Formats: sequence, C-alpha cells, structure tokens
Amino acid sequence: MKAMRVVASIIITLFFAILIVFFANQVGLRTLGFAFWVNWFLMFWTHLLMKTTPVRFPAGYYEPRPFEKDIYRLLGVALAKKIYSRAPNPAFAEAALENPIEKRLRSLERAMIDAETAHLMIFIIVGMIMLYALAQAWWDAAAWLFLFNMLFNGYPVMVQRYNRMRICRIN
Repeated sequence: MKAMRVVASIIITLFFAILIVFFANQVGLRTLGFAFWVNWFLMFWTHLLMKTTPVRFPAGYYEPRPFEKDIYRLLGVALAKKIYSRAPNPAFAEAALENPIEKRLRSLERAMIDAETAHLMIFIIVGMIMLYALAQAWWDAAAWLFLFNMLFNGYPVMVQRYNRMRICRIN
C-alpha cells in the first residue's frame, strides 16, 4: 500500500512538473500570468500530494517560537487573517464540526499543519523560481513571483503559525 502511495506521488509530481514547464513555455517565465498561475498549479499539486503521501517537516519546525507573535503582528498577519478567513476552507470546516472539543482542537491543529506544510513547500519552490529569475536579471518576473508568493504562501504560513499558537495555549 505504501509503495502505491509513493508511485502515485511520483506520478502526480511528474504530471505537475510537465504541466508547469509546458505552461511556462506557452506564456513565458517573465509574465504576470506565470507568476500568478504557478502558485495555483503548485497548490493543486500539494493538495493531491498531501492526500496520497502526507508530507511533514521535522517536528521542531512546527513548534511556535516566542518571538514569532511579535513579528507576525508587525507584518500585519492579523489583517491577512481577516482577509483569508473569508475564503472557504473545507478542511477547517470539517475539523470545527467534530466533537468533543479536545478532538476538534487536535483535528483542527492537524488541518492547520497540513495547510502550513503545503504553503511552505510552495513558498520554497516559488522562491527557487524567483531566485532563477533574479539570476537572469528578470527583475519584473522576480517582483511578480515575490508578490504572489507572499500573498498566496508567505502570509498563509504565518497565519497558520499564529493561529496554532492560540490553539497551543488552549491545549
């Protein structure tokens, strides 16, 4: 069963890699469209990947650090949280419906870790694409990639960590 999950993950990853390369060749790496859509393609990839083979970083990564809360406040995470909370998210809705409260909190925390992991993976990949754009002196492409990476991945990672700090206080 585990071997089938690994094979499925490899197939999913190859499919999305080919899709992104094809898309890049069609619209160009330096376009606003590429910077925008590469984030969405990678979001679909991480969603399918997490369903077949959940990915986790080392456990220490998920532990909130004392200084994070202040940094997140300075970066406007509270505003981002309000904006992102308007978006529908079935994983969090399902977790909120479970009973009893301890089980709901654990389920919500798992859903938040999954979301954080997926966004961080995408953040890293788009960051590497952005570094390539910088190496090519494609300043416009690097700027668009940075903007969409922060909006679609950077702030969601910070919101997940910020919210998990609150859950940890409750537990």
